[in-house]
Order: sequence, then structure tokens, then C-alpha cells
Amino acid sequence: MIYPSASVPATVSRARHCICFAPHALTALGNVAPVVALAQLVSDPAIVGEAGDSSSFAMLFNGVAALANALGKVLTAPLVDAAGAPYLIAAILAMAVSLAAFALAPSEVALLACWASCNICLSGSWAAESKAIEATYHRERWPIAFGLLTNTSLLIRIGARVGLGALLSAVSWRVMCISVALTLGAAVFIIVPLFAAGQLKSGRTQRNGGPCSPSGVELCLDPPIVLYAVAMAGATCVQRMENLVAVVLVQCAHLSASDAAMQSALFHVAVFATISIVTPFYSGLGVRSKAVLMIGLNALGCACIVCLVHLTSASSQALHNSRAWYALALNGLLAAAGSCFALLYYVSVSVFSLSHGDASARVLALLNAAGQAGGFLFQVGAAYLFSIGYGWSEVLGGLAGCATLATLCTALAEMSAER
Repeated sequence: MIYPSASVPATVSRARHCICFAPHALTALGNVAPVVALAQLVSDPAIVGEAGDSSSFAMLFNGVAALANALGKVLTAPLVDAAGAPYLIAAILAMAVSLAAFALAPSEVALLACWASCNICLSGSWAAESKAIEATYHRERWPIAFGLLTNTSLLIRIGARVGLGALLSAVSWRVMCISVALTLGAAVFIIVPLFAAGQLKSGRTQRNGGPCSPSGVELCLDPPIVLYAVAMAGATCVQRMENLVAVVLVQCAHLSASDAAMQSALFHVAVFATISIVTPFYSGLGVRSKAVLMIGLNALGCACIVCLVHLTSASSQALHNSRAWYALALNGLLAAAGSCFALLYYVSVSVFSLSHGDASARVLALLNAAGQAGGFLFQVGAAYLFSIGYGWSEVLGGLAGCATLATLCTALAEMSAER
């Protein structure tokens, strides 16, 4: 069921392109700092205890992020529908406070609680930016707008991983996180005047009580939404590996925490390149051609993950001895898998949500909550596998299954949408 859009066509200047996406980029910066710190955290006995618990802690860390993101999307969707893009001001401030508390956390439990708070702050920012896109861009340019939003965020993440990774070699992870928190707090004083000057459109939803306001039950029973929700769950499992690339490089290729943190930026570079090249092409395709392109990319991502399973297995022990080449292969395949699922995760699902008019924030929240819940279950399952003695090969085998399910559901969703 597709609902009419409430978007207002507008001519968008180059300056507004940048201004429109700046707030989400700042929340992304705040969320990257703990991920960069994770490479050092897993070897900090004051936080995680014995070194043998490091893999389980990394999975728990990622699982908490997924669960908090899912919860945050459900809680913030009504706020985003009501406030639109100005919600981002509160999100940036809350992110700064949460990140400062993360840096000062005295124990593993406190650390995870603060990390959950960071992800709740991040959870509503994408939906708020979606409302701004709906109010600012022509409908036919939505895929390109979401591509720009994704790449703005990715540029921040790439720069942050390299810059903060380098900083991590000179200072502790606590000092690094405090520095980012102070940066976010200062940035609010730049963002607020932009709203006051009207440079950022709010995208507030005007509800009319008509067919543009479907109930939650109608949304949950809509077949394309259900299929996209399952596909989003599998795609989220793949994209969540961005937080674990550094850990994989440390534990499998035996790189230092600083080197692994900087090299993990390749994941975002690959996604950035894919979005930059594929999105403009994707925007000009017909419905069926878009489906073929997205399903083909997803299938290629599944193949990359299967290669990772073999690469981390005992049968590839000879490769382990060549640390530089082994690290390059691991990093490259993880980056390739993430980039192949980027179109579905960042662009296609967001455009699909905006086609539901007044319900767009709720549809996006539903899809993302399903995705984050799936990511949480995968992380918990992976943590359990590590706790009973299994390794990355078995965990990546489970990831391959999730990716395959996402590909099948994407195909079914596109077939259902065509009808």
C-alpha cells in the first residue's frame, strides 16, 4: 500500500545541500568515537577483565548498539513526526553528554549503558533528516538526496576513524572521547542559528486524518513493509560489521589497535564509493531495473561473506602467516560486503519509507527497528558462539545466512511492489 507524499518541491542550493546534512553528520561523529575506542577497550583489563573475554565483549558492545538503536527508533518516531529536523538539536546535545559519560564510565556495565544512550541519540537523526529531505527535494531526487546524506555521514566516519585512530596512538580512549564530546557541544552553537535563519526545513508532518494516516496495524500487515523489514534485518547484520572490522583485524591479523582502527576506514570508503557511483545511476532506472541492480549487489555481498568464512577457517592457516596480505584480504572482503548491501540499507529502504506520506517516519522507524532487532539477535548469538569456543569462521557463516535471507526478501519485496 503506497500513500501519497506530502513533500513540497523546492529548488535546492549547493549551500543547503551541505547545511541540510550537517546535523546527522555530527551525531555520526559522536557515534564513531566509541567504535574507534573499542579496538583499545577490548584489551583494557579495567573494563573487560581477562583478555579471553574480549571477543564476547566486542559482540555484546555491538549487540547493545543494535538493541538501543531499535528501541530509540520506536521511541523517537512520534517526536520526529511532530518536530521534524529540529529534533536534531536535542539529539546532538544528548549525544555530547552521553559520550562524555562514556569516557568517564568506571565499569563495563556503566560503559555499555552510556553506549546505549549514544545509540538512542543517533537513532532518530536519520528519520529527522528524512523529513527534511521530504520537505526540501523533489520526489524524483530522493535517491540522490539520500545518497548525499549517506556520503556526508560516511565522510565524517572515514575522517573520524583515521583521525581518531591516529589520536588513539597518542592519548587514551577516554581523552579521545571527551575531545569529541566537547566538539559536539560547540557545534550546537553553529546549528541553532541555521534553524533560526530558516536554512534547514523542519519537515513537520501535517496529519489530516485521511488515508495518509494509516494505523500501526495496517503498516505492520502491509506485505512489502514486512518483507523489507526482514531484508533490513539481514542488511543491518552486515552493516553492523563496520563496528567490528578493527576487532577482526586485531584478533585475526594481529594488528595493533591504532593500525586496525585506521585501516577499518576502508569499510566506509568502499560504501562511500558505491553510493557515489551507483546512486545517480540507480535514480534514473525503471522499477524493474532498480530491483535487478539491488538484488545483484546483494548476491555479490553474500559471495564476499562466504569468502570471508573460508579465509578465517583453519584451512586457510597458510595465509595467516602473511600478516600484511591476510589483513588486506580480510579488510577488503568486509568492505566489499558492506558496500554491496549499502544501496538497500541506506537508500532503497529510506525512499520506500518516504512514499508513505504522513506515515513515513513511522514506516522508517518500523523498518529500522526490525533491522536493529535482527542485528541485536545476531550479535547475541555470535557472543554465545565465542563464549563456547567457536571463532570468527562460524560467526561469519551465520552472517552469510542472514545476508542470503536479506537478498531473498528483497527480491520478494520488489516483486510485491511491482504488483
